[in-house]
Amino acid sequence: TPLARAERLGRAIGHGRLLLKDEGRNPSGSLKDRASAVVLLGARQAGVGTVVGASTGNAGSSMACLAASVGLPCVIFVPAAAPPAKVAQLVAFGARVIPVEGTYDQAFDLSLQVGAHFGWYSRSTGFNPLTREGKKTCALELWEQLGGRAPDWVFVSVGDGNILSGIHRGFRDLRDLGLIERLPRLGA
Repeated sequence: TPLARAERLGRAIGHGRLLLKDEGRNPSGSLKDRASAVVLLGARQAGVGTVVGASTGNAGSSMACLAASVGLPCVIFVPAAAPPAKVAQLVAFGARVIPVEGTYDQAFDLSLQVGAHFGWYSRSTGFNPLTREGKKTCALELWEQLGGRAPDWVFVSVGDGNILSGIHRGFRDLRDLGLIERLPRLGA
């Protein structure tokens, strides 16, 4: 995804070179696509024919979008109170949506139980470590776009912390390989 200079915002906060990474250019319009893409590869390598997850929105939409692009069935458990626009997005991408009377945590638990019963591959961040591997690709891409350098700072949304830990892991891997000397500071 591209980097864009944010000159006016940079001047307003006293920083001469502020860059923004436009993750809205991913297929579903979300950074979550990085995790979903790696999970999708994991499912294919495992020979699993259906992906499953729990979501209140973007993660499920991302998985549904990418699964549809390769013809893989996708089942998403959502709390019954999930925003209708997010549920519509899941349906538009062809996911089977299963509303759960209860909280996200209950939808998550049910997605794991049903997925295990049917042998489906879980996309859920709290369960599948490949999601963090997907998020780290953002750090690797930043390094590449900056000519093999690490930025001074990286600010990211936190959510459940997976994005932040994935980006940290990406830069740590680059440092461990001797490709950068220092880790950028991370902010949320």
